[in-house]
Amino acid sequence: MEINPAVTFKHDRSIMYAKRPKVLIVGAGLAGLTLGMLLHKAGIPFEIYERAAKVKPLGSAMYFSSTTANIFRQCGIYEEFVSLGKYVSSIKMYGANGYIVSRPLIYDLILRQIPEEHVHLGKKVLTMQQGGNGVLIRFSDGSEAEGDILVGADGAYSAVRQGMYEKLKKTNKLPASDSLPLPFSTVCLLGQTRPLSAEEFPDLTIDKSQFCNFIATDKMYTWSTSTTAQNTVCWAAILFLDEETSKDNDSFRNSEWGQEAAAAMCEQVKDFPVTSGGDKILTLQDLIDRSPKELISKVMLEEKVFKTWFDCRTVLIGDACHKFNPAGGVGAANAIHDAIALANGINGLPFHPVADEIEAAFRAYKKERIDWVEKAFDHSKVFRTMAGQSVSSKVTRYFVKNTPPWVMHKVERRQNTHRPQAAFLPPAEDKGIVRPAPQPSLSIKAPEETEESKATQIVNHSSSQSVPGRPKAPIIGAGLAGLTPGMHLHKAGIPFEIYERATIVKPLGGSDGDVQGGQGFPIIGGGNRKLKLKDLMDLAPNGQISKVMLEEKDFGAWYSGLTVLLNPVGGVGAANAMHDVIELACRINGLPLHSTVNDIEDAFKAYKSERIGWSAMVGLPRLSRTARFSDHGRPGEIFPQ
Repeated sequence: MEINPAVTFKHDRSIMYAKRPKVLIVGAGLAGLTLGMLLHKAGIPFEIYERAAKVKPLGSAMYFSSTTANIFRQCGIYEEFVSLGKYVSSIKMYGANGYIVSRPLIYDLILRQIPEEHVHLGKKVLTMQQGGNGVLIRFSDGSEAEGDILVGADGAYSAVRQGMYEKLKKTNKLPASDSLPLPFSTVCLLGQTRPLSAEEFPDLTIDKSQFCNFIATDKMYTWSTSTTAQNTVCWAAILFLDEETSKDNDSFRNSEWGQEAAAAMCEQVKDFPVTSGGDKILTLQDLIDRSPKELISKVMLEEKVFKTWFDCRTVLIGDACHKFNPAGGVGAANAIHDAIALANGINGLPFHPVADEIEAAFRAYKKERIDWVEKAFDHSKVFRTMAGQSVSSKVTRYFVKNTPPWVMHKVERRQNTHRPQAAFLPPAEDKGIVRPAPQPSLSIKAPEETEESKATQIVNHSSSQSVPGRPKAPIIGAGLAGLTPGMHLHKAGIPFEIYERATIVKPLGGSDGDVQGGQGFPIIGGGNRKLKLKDLMDLAPNGQISKVMLEEKDFGAWYSGLTVLLNPVGGVGAANAMHDVIELACRINGLPLHSTVNDIEDAFKAYKSERIGWSAMVGLPRLSRTARFSDHGRPGEIFPQ
């Protein structure tokens, strides 16, 4: 594919075969995998590209409330999800229980819903292009990927977002706040123990997950523990940074969940007490000692909601466009909610969507999500305030501790009314007493094929050799480069029509013009007589003398979508026009029945690859150019038997 920002095709979709947009997802985190799962169920083509060589989600536990239960039910994974988690009894939900689930287990569950061939590992994005006719991304291993939509689901330090923002910055379309560095506010240490016995951690015998959260009164720390269905204990310690400590830790900024520097922080938090349900007093050190090293990690975490979520054919989801403090427990749910809203919007796009239609879907996606995201962001900030040592932090802790139950229920109600579903899957029964909040994207419907589009592959050219399902090739222009492919396509039984703007096909040599300037030029006519150009002009019949302006240029783009140019390099001559025709006719003849846009673009790409070397000889001396074309530029048989 050649990306042309200025090209936007306006198709007559009623007579074109049904083609859903192809989605390229960068990032195999929770947001990217959920979107892939939904697109797979919607029958929308997609590919997922992850820069890591292996998907290995590190971390502790994740909390899922009723806000994600419906989509899990729709995707047929709710029962398995429940079996992986433990019910949280202390948090009442709306229509579903809340569950604590180990992070690696939920990743594996969603990953298994996606065919392996759609997930590509070890793919680090180097560059990205987008325009009116598609998107193109190039990877560090030299490979490329082409599609219609690019989704950045690659985390807080998203390469897709950075590429998109660089382009917007050059045109002064990027808000100033989006160009600022990500402010990170916390240092998080987390881990998960090996399976423990009841003697080691008595609370594991309780069916419901025992979630405990602790807030220090003399330091900027919170820490938590939760029991899982696998008899492990997930634990985390979070250091909230003020402005000064944030600067001190800036040199250790890290966007990955990793084990680096975890040992030092383990030493700092080892004496923090935890509740185990037994008589023995435990500390975080007891859990650290029982946790495999590969399951302990330390990471710097950021807080920010970006203003710019999309541009043209590129859109962001999850941490790539909004990053929450983990203490609030809202990051995972919002990543899933993003995927639902975006999948609904993509599913509602017409066949062969143009850039404006795609961008309109992205705009609706952000409009649906932004209010919920900002509320979640405010919710996560409360936890940082509670962990502080300022007067306002102490006041906040006091009010939270002494808040009347009816106020907490009101907050809980506001958080749990957003229970989105996929518009293209059978609806899940929402068992909540409180009705779910309105979801605009739930009314979006997928496009329907027309009878005309179903029959687009059946051609109407009069050639007796035409085969149903062969691509039809309208040709614009009845010059040598237009008539010659018509002749070859006719012989190959490929349907075509030729359209010429002139009312009469009249090759040059038949128009009047100012030709006075060259009458005195001498010519060689043979014999002793000295001839001038005027002598030949006097012998030419009326109407056979013409004047024309000739140009010479090598165009960069030869094709886009379903459109291809013949003889795109001016001044090369009739022979090369013929050679272009032969090569293109061979490629069209080799297309499969009912060929897709990708099939056709691959043929165009091969056509250009074959011809570009010969066309580039325009700049060589005349004799050298002629010799090389004569010796090496002769095409073979057009349709070998």
